[in-house]
Amino acid sequence: MSKVHIEVIETPAKGGGESKQLDLAKFNYDEHKCVSPPIDPQILAQLYSRSVAHKACVDAKAVNTVGLGWKFEPKAGTDPGDPSIEELTEQLTAWLELLARRDGETFSDLLLAAKKDEESVGWAAIEISRNGKGQADGFYHVHSYTLRRRKDKDGWVQKVAGDYVYFRNYGTAAKDTKSPDRFEGANELLIVGETAPDSPFYPLPDHVPALGDIAGDEAAQAYQLQFFKNNAVPRMAIVVEGGELDEDTKTYLLEYMREGIRGDAHKTLIIQGKEPSAPGKPESKIRIEKLTVGTREEADFMEYRRFVVGQVIMAHRVSPSKVTIVENANLANSKDQDKTFKEQVVKPDQDRWEKRIQWLLEDEFGADIPLRFEFTEMDLADEEQIARTRTHYMGALTNNEVRSFIDHGDAGMDPDTGAVTDPDLEEWGRQPFEAPTPALSGAQEGLGNLESLSKRVSPAHRAFIAEVAKLGYLVEEIRELAGPDSEHAGY
Repeated sequence: MSKVHIEVIETPAKGGGESKQLDLAKFNYDEHKCVSPPIDPQILAQLYSRSVAHKACVDAKAVNTVGLGWKFEPKAGTDPGDPSIEELTEQLTAWLELLARRDGETFSDLLLAAKKDEESVGWAAIEISRNGKGQADGFYHVHSYTLRRRKDKDGWVQKVAGDYVYFRNYGTAAKDTKSPDRFEGANELLIVGETAPDSPFYPLPDHVPALGDIAGDEAAQAYQLQFFKNNAVPRMAIVVEGGELDEDTKTYLLEYMREGIRGDAHKTLIIQGKEPSAPGKPESKIRIEKLTVGTREEADFMEYRRFVVGQVIMAHRVSPSKVTIVENANLANSKDQDKTFKEQVVKPDQDRWEKRIQWLLEDEFGADIPLRFEFTEMDLADEEQIARTRTHYMGALTNNEVRSFIDHGDAGMDPDTGAVTDPDLEEWGRQPFEAPTPALSGAQEGLGNLESLSKRVSPAHRAFIAEVAKLGYLVEEIRELAGPDSEHAGY
């Protein structure tokens, strides 16, 4: 078998291994050499509080990606039972929480805020401060919409109301930038975001293709508000035949139509002429007519809003059940949609974030750190379905396998040493699990026998009977065996 030689390539020195691409921002930058984003990040950030469907999707993706919890798992080849692993896990957990507390947040809250930025604006930003020894000593959430990227991609600049602050890319020193004097003493930024095909400098959020739909939904909301401010009365006209209204009557009617019908849908308006019609003149008539009934318009209006919600959800690739949409949903397709959402959206995002945090840990504590940072995954398990499946296959399991369902170790075995403490129970644990006793009319008598039986057995057997009862089974009989010693005789 031929040998494989692997060489680890370090970061190249200046002048070697550099990109030969054209400068895409050659004529598109400001006084700080920052490139203008293709879409105003502040507008993208504001949409989170203005669109119901968009906010629901952002929250669903953020919570299911980084908001369900996190943990450390031993890397491959590491003994999980090693006491030092548990100690290191506690130390790393405390370290992450301590650094996040500098910003007044838990580490989970910090990640959740950053992930919402990524889904709303396109990228997440976590500021990292360091002490005099160069060790990380604080994590801070930075609002992404305030940041602009430099055209040389050597850092970011935060710009707010004319003030600005420079930030280095994570892991780079000031001397590695194009403007070392400007980056001297600057903190680092850990940026997380997916590169967009049409945006070489800034990641873009998933909902960009649906921005027109979100704007249309905002216009529909404004129309709906105006509609109901007028008690949902369709547009109408006052028709005068055979005469004309004097100025005072016109003013009164216009004022009434503008203000009088708001807030009370049952007011009565009486219109009457001051004088009867003269002989030979046509009779004057006044009537109020609705110009449109509005039923069809309202139906189209609601259908359009449902269409907009569908477009936003499609752009975010979120399953409808995760944003509480239950129309035309059933258990089967909801499960399929949730599984697709987990596998195609959540897990790839979790992988990207896990790697960023793992890089940070390995940079701080060494690449040989034996632990791996992981997020808690979405749980798609159906407990009722699991219980039915277990019941169906119970007959093919051993008693010990059934005991494992309730976190009990093997029967008759010491859980710490693995030594046999009760040969009879140890043998019983390896036997096939017996079918449950049917719940017949004599079940109450069975419970009575169980109580009397439990009084005649040892405390260990009595505890086992109680655990089996939790699974819905009754112990009708404990056979007398010739035990190996007098202690077990009669049990």
